[in-house]
Amino acid sequence: MDELSIKIVMLLFPGIITTIFLDKFTEHKPWGNYIYSLLIIFYGILAYFTLQLIQLFCQFLHVGIDNWKEYKVVFLDSWQFVYNVSQKNEIPYSEIMWAGVVALINAMLLCRLEKTEVLSRFLQKCGITDKYGIYSVFVLMSKKYEGNYIDALFYSKNLMYRGIIDSINEKENEYELILRDVTLYRIEDSGNLKPISEMDHVCLACSYKDLILQSPNRPPSSYKW
Repeated sequence: MDELSIKIVMLLFPGIITTIFLDKFTEHKPWGNYIYSLLIIFYGILAYFTLQLIQLFCQFLHVGIDNWKEYKVVFLDSWQFVYNVSQKNEIPYSEIMWAGVVALINAMLLCRLEKTEVLSRFLQKCGITDKYGIYSVFVLMSKKYEGNYIDALFYSKNLMYRGIIDSINEKENEYELILRDVTLYRIEDSGNLKPISEMDHVCLACSYKDLILQSPNRPPSSYKW
C-alpha cells in the first residue's frame, strides 16, 4: 500500500467506524459495495463537520461574543490535508482520532434515531410520505409489539406460538423471530387452540408466505343498541 492509499484510509477512518456500526446494529437490506463506499465517505464528512462545529463553538466560548469579529477562526487541519492529499503533508492524527470519537457518537445517535423511527413518524405526520422506512410489514408488526405478547401462526402445520417478542431479524425472503415465555398451541379443525407445551424461548425462522402474525385474541366488545 503506497503513501497516498494510507492517507485516504486514515481520512476515511471515522466514516468506516460509523458505517460498520450501523451495518451491525441496525436492520436494513444488504448494502452493495457502491452504497457502502458512499456511506463511508458521507459519514466521514459528517464526523469531520461535526468536529469542526464543536471546535468553533469552543473557540466562541473562549473568545466571547465581543471579540468574535476580530478573532481569526481556526479550522481543522484535515480540510487542508484533504485539499493537498497527494502532497507530502503530515497526517493530522489527533483530529482523525477525535473525529473517530465523534463518528462513534454519531453512529449511536443514528442507531437510536432509527430504532425510535422518529424521522419516519415525522415525515408521515407531515404528509410527505406514506412509506414507513425500509421495513416489511412483518418487522413493523413485530416492532410495534416488541416486549408484548404476539401470536405466530403456521396454518400449513396447524401450529401457533404465543410469546413475548425478544428479538427480530429480517433477511432476504426470510424472517427470524425470538420469543420468550412461549406457549405452543395446535390449531384444531374446529379452530380452537389446544395447548401442547410451554418453553422459555423459541427461535422461529421461516419465509413470509408460511407465517401470519397477529395480536392475541380478545373477547369481542359488547355494544348497546
